[in-house]
Amino acid sequence: MYFVPKTYNGIDFDIGKNYFTTFPAGDAEFWGDISWSNTVNSGTGFRITSSYNEKDVVFSCNLEGGKEYSAVVSREYVEEINGVVWGIGLYKEIKTFIGNKPPKERLIVFIPFHSPE
Repeated sequence: MYFVPKTYNGIDFDIGKNYFTTFPAGDAEFWGDISWSNTVNSGTGFRITSSYNEKDVVFSCNLEGGKEYSAVVSREYVEEINGVVWGIGLYKEIKTFIGNKPPKERLIVFIPFHSPE
């Protein structure tokens, strides 16, 4: 459910097997791919899989020095558009998840991809 970056401020990089990368403080623009899926048991013997795939997603933010950030793909309710949309939640210093989501108090900004269909 994480955003996998391919470029940072126009510089290509391969995240490979590294899940943590250090970036300098300041304005940052990321391009990357999303391949999100979640499977749950329906309780009736069936498994239900939801997925969201997107190529070349771009978002920008301002990073503080010395902080740890996570870009988490999720569906969130956005009050301004009165609906649930897919986007990237930028979280600061996540230590644990609650269920399959980071704690809301760690959310810095939610960046929607587009309006709900």
